[in-house]
Amino acid sequence: MRGVPHVFLAIVASLNSSGGFLPCKRRRTPTYLRENRENNGDLSKRIREARQTQDSFIEGLQKRISIVSKSQEFDEQLRGCSIVELPTVCFDALLPNQRLSGSTTDPTFMAFIRKLGLGGSFVMTSLNNRQRRMRRFGVVAKIEFVDMDGDLEDCTAVSFVLLGRQRCEIIGPTDSMSERIGRWRRGYDPDGEELRLGWGSESFVRRTSPAEDVVQDATISSPQIGSPPDVSEWTTNRIRTVEDKVEEVDPATIDHATRLIPLVEKWIDLASDQSTYDNTDVVAATRRKSGEPGLSVDAAALLRKVQSELGEMPRPSTPTAFCLWVAALINPLDPAARSKHRV
Repeated sequence: MRGVPHVFLAIVASLNSSGGFLPCKRRRTPTYLRENRENNGDLSKRIREARQTQDSFIEGLQKRISIVSKSQEFDEQLRGCSIVELPTVCFDALLPNQRLSGSTTDPTFMAFIRKLGLGGSFVMTSLNNRQRRMRRFGVVAKIEFVDMDGDLEDCTAVSFVLLGRQRCEIIGPTDSMSERIGRWRRGYDPDGEELRLGWGSESFVRRTSPAEDVVQDATISSPQIGSPPDVSEWTTNRIRTVEDKVEEVDPATIDHATRLIPLVEKWIDLASDQSTYDNTDVVAATRRKSGEPGLSVDAAALLRKVQSELGEMPRPSTPTAFCLWVAALINPLDPAARSKHRV
């Protein structure tokens, strides 16, 4: 059989006497090959999942870049004195460069914060308790941080940090001004039990400051809504940003502001000294002894943090900016409110 090809011998050996093929055991694929195929399948699946994750990450990053770009464009617009349109909420008295941290379970406010998103802005004004009307002046608040508890479709709470950016005035007629803004009222709660955020018409205090460059005409106020929309739907108001760092003042006003500097420095020394709060005449000491939260803190460290957030003290030559800075310094947001402000 020498010289006969091995393939031919294998065929002859497999033939039976009837000319058919002898039954032979089918050779199985080696285990290591099957494992390689399974591993290759798992690897392909992991590659697809990684690509999907990468695509989601890139899409999210692109959205983030778009939001930040729009926020920067709006910041540039606010640097000068200009008229813009923003939604307005009667929330709290916030001064420029102050930060308000908190969380909310209010459905309308959660949707509002999520819709504006990181870097979004709105006007924060407050209530004149004596007149029971809205204040015309407020602050443009920027959303510095936003975080949701739960999924987008099933959100149970939203945490936020708001930064006071620039003072502004809500534009409208001198007297009998009414604008549609957001406010917490029991009437917006379907059960009428809790204060809920809703949008509706609110009255504003009468304008007492000079008209300056703003035409006091009802035609420049925010457009009126023909048919009142749902209270959960927010609308915008026309506002004028106020530049406090550029103003023309008389020398006497600058002199009065300059005289405040030694008093401010003295106040900083007293407020930084922990022994100040051992004085029973100091309200904070009494409140601390009664066990109220947020008062047993390192006063000097807290004051340094506030000063860091407010930035450098403006010069007395810009008395409005100077006075607002001093007001924010001596009236910082309560440490408890900074971390537990719930709405």
